[in-house]
Amino acid sequence: MVESLKELNEICQKPRYKEAGNWMVRNILREAALPLTWLLLHTSVTANQVTLISLILGVLGGVLFGLDGRVAFLGGSLLLELWYYLDHVDGQIARYRKTASLTGRFFDFVTHHVIHGVTLFALGWHVFAVTGAPFFVLWGFAASFAITVFNVAQDAKCKAFYERLAA
Repeated sequence: MVESLKELNEICQKPRYKEAGNWMVRNILREAALPLTWLLLHTSVTANQVTLISLILGVLGGVLFGLDGRVAFLGGSLLLELWYYLDHVDGQIARYRKTASLTGRFFDFVTHHVIHGVTLFALGWHVFAVTGAPFFVLWGFAASFAITVFNVAQDAKCKAFYERLAA
């Protein structure tokens, strides 16, 4: 049987979770993710499956940014918010079930990199579609490439590998 949301909060959250991360994560998302975590803990869904679903939704959200129209842009925004929400659910499931692993963390980090890159490229494509200026496709590609290189260099080094060595 899965515990109450209050008990689940104590089990599933990272240590000092109210101190790390941006304001939205510290004050809203981590606790807002608990009800879905609670529901999914009553199923056989794994943390990595949630990460995969979040990857698909995040990439689809980024792609929608590249399309013309307000509805597509709004849909992309909503899907990216859903990705960010699920990004907290997967970790809570892994911590609860004690299935956290280096592979799962790596998959989670790679998901971030892919979504950031797709989103920035799609934004450049969107501005190109609206303005007709091909410079923005180049800008989107350069921004996508730069954020991917920066994120991979920092996250892979600092989080996935050094975190494991420190443990």
